Amino acid sequence: MRHYLLPFLLLFTTFGNLLAQESTTAEAEAQQFSVYFASASAELDAAAQAQLQNLIDQLQGMGDYRLELAAHTDSRGTSRYNDRLAQERAESVTKFLEQQYITTDGMRTLALGEQEAGNDRNSEELQRDNRRVDVIVSGWYWQSIGSLRDSLAKPLAQKHTIDAGQDQLIEGQKGGRFFLTASSFVTANGEEVTGLVDIELTECYSLGDMISQGLTTTAQDRILESGGMLEINAYQNGQRLQLKPGSSIASSVPTNEFRQDMSLFYGQAHGEENQDIDWTNSEAPVQSKLPRLTFAPGPVRPSWMTFALIYLKQPDDEADPRLPKKPKTTKPVRPREPNYDNIAYYPQGLEKIFMGKATQEERTAEKRENRRIRYEASIKSYEERIANYNQSLVKYRLAMAEYEELRKGEIDENGFITTGPMYEYLKAKADSAFAADQRQYQRDSTGYEGYRRRKTEAYERQVEALGQVDASVVSTYFFNINQMGWANIDRFLKTVETTPLAARENATETDAKAMVFLMIPERNIILRMPYRDQKGFVLSRVPIGETAKIMAIKVQDKKAYLSSQEVIITDDLLITLDYRPGRLRDIREELAGI
Repeated sequence: MRHYLLPFLLLFTTFGNLLAQESTTAEAEAQQFSVYFASASAELDAAAQAQLQNLIDQLQGMGDYRLELAAHTDSRGTSRYNDRLAQERAESVTKFLEQQYITTDGMRTLALGEQEAGNDRNSEELQRDNRRVDVIVSGWYWQSIGSLRDSLAKPLAQKHTIDAGQDQLIEGQKGGRFFLTASSFVTANGEEVTGLVDIELTECYSLGDMISQGLTTTAQDRILESGGMLEINAYQNGQRLQLKPGSSIASSVPTNEFRQDMSLFYGQAHGEENQDIDWTNSEAPVQSKLPRLTFAPGPVRPSWMTFALIYLKQPDDEADPRLPKKPKTTKPVRPREPNYDNIAYYPQGLEKIFMGKATQEERTAEKRENRRIRYEASIKSYEERIANYNQSLVKYRLAMAEYEELRKGEIDENGFITTGPMYEYLKAKADSAFAADQRQYQRDSTGYEGYRRRKTEAYERQVEALGQVDASVVSTYFFNINQMGWANIDRFLKTVETTPLAARENATETDAKAMVFLMIPERNIILRMPYRDQKGFVLSRVPIGETAKIMAIKVQDKKAYLSSQEVIITDDLLITLDYRPGRLRDIREELAGI
């Protein structure tokens, strides 16, 4: 059996970045499985299905994976036929995998046809090896719940580079905006920072993002309702920076629902490996303020010079009737001399029985001689056509030289055409385009004045009705950050009736290292359920009557498992964690839907 390097090269080109991202936290490997087909067939026989089932068994043992298909044929048949056959074979493999509930989203398929068949015409063994689909697997295994948690958190990390000596606006990928005045940073020794500064930003405005970071909404055992969390840090040459005393970061973050009485909390890392964050109330208010009235830029008055640059400085040669016509014929290609050793006469039918070797050799010689005569005729025809082509090309180049010399006298030192038969034609086009743009400007100006009037009137009505709260920005929180690190927009949950809550696996033993979270989406509450011996994962106080979602993630046998369910909190509720296998993308999709 032959092995090919091309599929693996394509694999690492496609998935190299992905493996680089995950390999720091997971054990990665690549494998190839080959599925073989009968001649001119795209149907999976029993042996092919058994090989694919072996592949499926391997995939089900992986923590996560990516797939790529490379479909091949032997060299018999036309290239177009073989390309189509390769595509059909790839589709057969894809359909079988999907029927066995193997995820193929993001899978790359290469229908290579006979491209890698080589010279297999006289070898049935090589032809059999070429009738295949290679399935290339990039798989990896989770080493611990920590490695899975790191992979979930990594996509949220953002990096920005700013100039510490200038005012800077940082716009986060999830809608946050952070304004820093010049000279806001100092070193740990209090020295003012100049030059470039690296900003690391993480925005967590949804419960799913908070789970990805392992965050919770508690402060000294009190439950918080969150309006969003973020982490912002500054570094220069690897050294962590601080905000200068008196400096702050003016911030605004989006929210689906503005909640009153919010304040800013700062986070302090604690627990194992400093992975847990506890929040402290700074009592700094978080508000929705009316922004000053601003308008979009208005229309720009057109300039005739703009169209002169378009039409007169870049003359339209194609419209010039004096422009010589290019030769219509393409350069002939010299015929390639056939390999006469590969030309042979093959007996057909009864000839295979009755034709002697001498007769077969005579017919082979005759066939080769006929092919040589045709080749010499094609060479003669080629020499005539190339001579005619070269002659027309020389004539065209001479005509172009004359035309270009003529045009030089029509263009001034600035590159504008100023005279000649093309000047009036191109000037008319510039005038027409300028007039059309003027008409559009008049229409746009009328519309823009109406827009300014409507926006001003609406702004005045909002100020009169809402005072310092603008109805258009009630989905934004405004606040100032006075220290680097984690910040959280929160308010304490008002006194409500609570109950204990426990969660355990539907198994003999519960995995104590699993991450188990309780979320109350209506209140933007997320609580990490700690493990208690014998009792499972336990919270001592959970608001009664709330609709909650329980989500648990664990790593077992180097694979990730996910449990997710919605419940209504009642007295002494016991949750059963029913885990199912979950690839990294499955967990991310589940988090994105919260």
